[in-house]
Amino acid sequence: MSSLSKSDARRRSYGLAVSILRKLKGEFFQANGLPGHLWVSRENNWDKITRELGKTDGNTGRFSPYTEPSQFDDADEMKMEAAADILSLYLWAAKNNPDFEKIRAQHSLPDPERVAEYLGVGDLRDKYN
Repeated sequence: MSSLSKSDARRRSYGLAVSILRKLKGEFFQANGLPGHLWVSRENNWDKITRELGKTDGNTGRFSPYTEPSQFDDADEMKMEAAADILSLYLWAAKNNPDFEKIRAQHSLPDPERVAEYLGVGDLRDKYN
């Protein structure tokens, strides 16, 4: 991982944030909507952060990014900050939500250590930890 450039780590961080939202938005865990169930107790305005990155289909609840990860320019600071915030909430949930591992397994979510590495190499702020 250390061979990854800062720019590559930032683009991968954006891609991970989009992937997490795509996998979780519109899904439920024990009758609670995801990803809110994971991190609403830490940040109740989490959905506002997701709106910086994309839109949610009103019928299905599925997430679609405004910018696909393959087209993302890490110079877009607003989107980069929102992606870092999503990943920070993800890391917070990994430490604080007792249902995290069950949800992670059910939805094939990334290893929190990898997420933390990308934030670090990308010099991105881990706002919630």
